[in-house]
Amino acid sequence: MKFFRFQLLLIVALLTFLFTVGCDRGPRRVKQPSYNASAGEDAIKQYDKDGDGLIGNGEFDAVPSLAASKSKIDASGDGKLSPQEINDWIAGWKQTKIGLLPTAVQITFDGNPLEGAQVEFEPEKFVGSNLASGNGTSSADGWATVSKSNDQSASSKIPGMPLAWYKIRVTHPDKSIPTKYNTETTLGCEVGTGSDWLNEGAVKLDLTSQ
Repeated sequence: MKFFRFQLLLIVALLTFLFTVGCDRGPRRVKQPSYNASAGEDAIKQYDKDGDGLIGNGEFDAVPSLAASKSKIDASGDGKLSPQEINDWIAGWKQTKIGLLPTAVQITFDGNPLEGAQVEFEPEKFVGSNLASGNGTSSADGWATVSKSNDQSASSKIPGMPLAWYKIRVTHPDKSIPTKYNTETTLGCEVGTGSDWLNEGAVKLDLTSQ
């Protein structure tokens, strides 16, 4: 089932690429968002608590999206992120010209697939002010496709998410989900072509009631 889902994601990825990049004969369907030119500097202002001009040590607890891809972004290998390293990584996103990347999550709760969970991808503010959030609802096997939406109308949803760093929030209409997964979330990821979760076909969210 996992392999089948991954094959589907690859197919959707190809279709998304065609819609995103377009060709000389037609308009681009989905444009890449405008990224903040001073994203690295703004990230430091937001998350650097010890004043060393870097994000490191316990500061990653507040920005799990960067923590998830830290090892790849950290070009110097010092275990911390500088404004330049963050800006360089975003420059890599821009070079791909990808507007949307198919994005899915797989949610378990105390070891069991969680059906009916509502998942939200909230872009980190420092990345850019024009990035929309995304959301999805998990099926019986705990899988959910995350779709970009510029407003609340269902017709405006577009499958996939722009390349960016996101906080992830999970709620459920019938189950009590701990605040560490929503209002005080410790969940986050990068949506990018080099993201580790692409190998599994989905961002794995293993939630517990404790």
